[in-house]
Amino acid sequence: MTKSFTSVDVRVMTEIISEKCKGYRLQNIYSLTSSIYLLKFSVPNHKQMVLVEAGVRVHPTKFERKKSLFPTPFTLKLRKHIKTKRLESVIQFGIDRTIDFHFGTHHLIVELFSKGNVILTDLDYRIVALLRTHKYDDDVLLAVNQIYSFSEMKQFKQFTKEEIIETITQDFQQFQQTNPTKKSILKKKEDQTEINIENENEKEKEIPLLDKTTLLNYINKKINFGMPLCEHFIRLSGIKPNIKVLQFLKNDQKNNFDSLNLLASKILEGQEYLKNPLSFEKKGFIILVPKKNEQKNEQKQEKKNQNQNQNKKENKIENQNQNQNQIQNEKENENEKEYEYYGYSPILLTQYNNPSIRNFKYIEYPTFEEAVDEYFQKFEIEKLEDKRNTLEMNVTKKVEGIKDSQSDRLEKLVSDQKIALKKAKILETNLEIVERCLEIIKSAVNSGLDWSLLETMIQDEKKKENPEALIIQKLDLAKDKITLSFEDLLDENDNQNENDNLEEEKNRNILIDVFVSLTAYANAQYYYQEKKKLAEKETKTREARKRVLRKAEQKTKAKLEDLGDRVSNTTLKQLRKLMWFEKFYWFISSDSYIVVAGRDAQQNELLVKKYMKKNDVFVHANIHGAATVVVKNFPSGGPIPETTLVEAGTFSIVRSAAWKTKVTTSAWWVHSYQVSKTAQSGEYLSTGSFVIRGKKNFLPPSYLVMGIGLLFRLEDSYLKYHEHEHNQKLFSVLKGEQKNKEEIKEEIQEEIKEEIKEEIKEEIKEEIKEEIKEEIKEEIQNENENENENEIKEEIQKPIKKKTYLSARQKKLKKKGRDINEPKKEIPKKDTEAVIQNAKNKYKEPDPKSFSNTRREKKLKKKKTKKVNEINDLKQKEVMNQILNQNIQNQENSNNLETDSPNSQIIEDVDQNTQESEETSTIDNELGIIKFLTGNPRPNDELLYAISMCAPYSAIERCKYKLKLVAGTEKKGKLLKTIIHNFLKQVSEKEAALVHIMEYPIMEQALIGNARIEYENDSNSKKGNKNKNQTKNQNKNKNTNKSKK
Repeated sequence: MTKSFTSVDVRVMTEIISEKCKGYRLQNIYSLTSSIYLLKFSVPNHKQMVLVEAGVRVHPTKFERKKSLFPTPFTLKLRKHIKTKRLESVIQFGIDRTIDFHFGTHHLIVELFSKGNVILTDLDYRIVALLRTHKYDDDVLLAVNQIYSFSEMKQFKQFTKEEIIETITQDFQQFQQTNPTKKSILKKKEDQTEINIENENEKEKEIPLLDKTTLLNYINKKINFGMPLCEHFIRLSGIKPNIKVLQFLKNDQKNNFDSLNLLASKILEGQEYLKNPLSFEKKGFIILVPKKNEQKNEQKQEKKNQNQNQNKKENKIENQNQNQNQIQNEKENENEKEYEYYGYSPILLTQYNNPSIRNFKYIEYPTFEEAVDEYFQKFEIEKLEDKRNTLEMNVTKKVEGIKDSQSDRLEKLVSDQKIALKKAKILETNLEIVERCLEIIKSAVNSGLDWSLLETMIQDEKKKENPEALIIQKLDLAKDKITLSFEDLLDENDNQNENDNLEEEKNRNILIDVFVSLTAYANAQYYYQEKKKLAEKETKTREARKRVLRKAEQKTKAKLEDLGDRVSNTTLKQLRKLMWFEKFYWFISSDSYIVVAGRDAQQNELLVKKYMKKNDVFVHANIHGAATVVVKNFPSGGPIPETTLVEAGTFSIVRSAAWKTKVTTSAWWVHSYQVSKTAQSGEYLSTGSFVIRGKKNFLPPSYLVMGIGLLFRLEDSYLKYHEHEHNQKLFSVLKGEQKNKEEIKEEIQEEIKEEIKEEIKEEIKEEIKEEIKEEIKEEIQNENENENENEIKEEIQKPIKKKTYLSARQKKLKKKGRDINEPKKEIPKKDTEAVIQNAKNKYKEPDPKSFSNTRREKKLKKKKTKKVNEINDLKQKEVMNQILNQNIQNQENSNNLETDSPNSQIIEDVDQNTQESEETSTIDNELGIIKFLTGNPRPNDELLYAISMCAPYSAIERCKYKLKLVAGTEKKGKLLKTIIHNFLKQVSEKEAALVHIMEYPIMEQALIGNARIEYENDSNSKKGNKNKNQTKNQNKNKNTNKSKK
């Protein structure tokens, strides 16, 4: 199994990373383990994750992994120097397994050989921080403030066909001359110590032993392309890779080195591939191998087949039926075979595609990084599963330990009861002997006899075979006890179970402790009482055992569920591209409208300025903390239903102080054009606040009841089964998007042509008007040179003036109370020409460069905005943007040839505005995603992922899995755990896998705080509690009245 990258893999992966991430900024660095790091690159509207494991791999990844809560000191050092820096280049050092990420003033070097290393250096390659310090040699040290050495770096040499053949033939000739039969493959390094420093350059050439080295090892040392690729070249040229070099060259010398020439040509092809891997097919392959147990089974089956073939000669008829059964069994075995991952490759090598070499299989992927990512994520999942199994074993062992300890206690109590009963029965049967023993000891103790002498007397009596002395075994007079031994009485059950060992059981004796102060009968009664106590204790322990086991099982279930949640969070889940509205508070109304609310003042500002369009609706409430809500309308427009407006109103009020205080208020809504950011003179608007002009439409008071439900993303082919769930207006809008590209192209082209024709007509009219103005001015100059300035100006302005308004001079005269039409002072003849020129300049067409602060500019801007809005409505996909840009460029080129009018400038501005409005088109495109989200999945549906939606309960009633939320005291984190726990109980196994993969941080952000789950039984229990409280209060009042009387 391949565990680390080869030099070829590193070459291909550096090209892929540079193509994908070059120019991106490093947003953050995360440490997954002590040797695995995650680099997060980003540009606007796009992110890319690159996984770095020292000594193993570097590749882009599409799976999300659990990050460590506390970053290591090395990650903090990397964040300090590299974070937010732009990636300028990614290169490989020669043909070594080292990659250099260049970030502005620093280099991040990743070593993928040996144990691996991650090194941060400055521009001069002086080490700033590194993962581990070590020495290559006595001279080369990897440590902080040391310069990273390139002395042992292997350069990528570009060979020619002639050079490859010359190097191999020269070694062959030198070997034949020297014949080093007993020499080692390479001369030992011990000779280097004896050689002087002056003679170091005059070393003897190292000649490999061609009779002992294989061709594969020899070529790998020469070209350094890695063993798999070298084996690929050798097998392509029809040579066995394990053949000795000397044998190969001797055999090939007879054929004028034909196979050597073919091998050299294949090596050159590989050299061209390594120069630019991305110029070839961008594919990746995972190599599969049958498991070891299955290989053994195959060998056994072969032996059986051989034995069966021998028997075929004897019975042909029977063997024909056997052959048919064998063929069927072989086919079944081939289908049942299980393969495991063996390796990965950017090229399908010949050794992996030849069944004669080994029974390999391969899986093809569109890119090499996907193959590598899939290969390693399988091993990571296996590790996580092993971790989970060990944790489950530890949890279950604790429960089993509790069960064993409780069962041992019960067994001990039962056995103690039996022993106590036996002792009591034995004492009852032997009352006379026990009484005599007690009298003997009492008399000896009362006489003041020494206890040691009493023991010696008993021993002497035992020798004389005194029956009383033989019974007494031990004296413990300090505790007022003596131990007596009697033959063990067997129960009937014991006799039935142990018939074989009956004689042994009779010979066995039992020891009984007897109190000296009590009589024999009293001692027997003592043991009966002990048996009763033990029986009572047994019943109590059995009850306690049930409670303990119940609690232990409940704890284990809770632990296993927590463990499942914890391990499922660590399992590798594929990164999902978030929709634009998921960064806000959002929900989909019961009429399939997207309703969005801002989280804070900055998001409110962004929501209104960027995402609110002309057909949308603004919803708010006159209470502290109410959210600013925008209801997104369909592109076709039309009135928004009252149900969605009421739901949006509750969504706004719920985020305010009314949620905690449980106050019912009403929200209001206005059109988008009524919302503005321009305050009145003398006022100031802070971020997130707006001015509403016009009438506010108030909504009815709403109930503060929220809910959370699950929505599932359907696969495209299963949409037809869920069309009835959404508003049909949504589908009518989306069907318009599914027109053919050619029809949309033609429509856009015709619209642009008509717009341009109208603009050209307007320009021609303006030019004609200007020419007429100039002719009139010349006539006025010739006829009335001595007239007043007012008469000249009135005649000039007559054909031009479109609107009647007061000039600044007339306004001043009006304030002073003078006549508005009062003439100005006479101007001498010399100044009349200057006035006329000023008038000409005033109405002259402005230059495109100085095209600001004019009325015409404002008009053109209005026209441009209209055009952009119309184009954005049509452009609801990214493909439309490209088509529109191409058409506009073509029209622009044609218009530039005809005229140099501002029309060309208009088209350029349209191009800029279309680029700025790419995000708005994606917003409209995501209306299409809503139709693929369903709350009622069918058991046969193919589901891609699941998302949660926190919304008013009326919008969530259509969901299959939902919970009701009411104002409470629980925080978001605890509430989220209970919600997930309840959902996992409701959903099926297929849906539970998707719930485990959900992004819980995003789910927690969308939740409402200070809430609790209200179950269906809560309302009935509340009514019951109210009735109970009422009866209690009535009883209390009766008692107080009686006491007063």
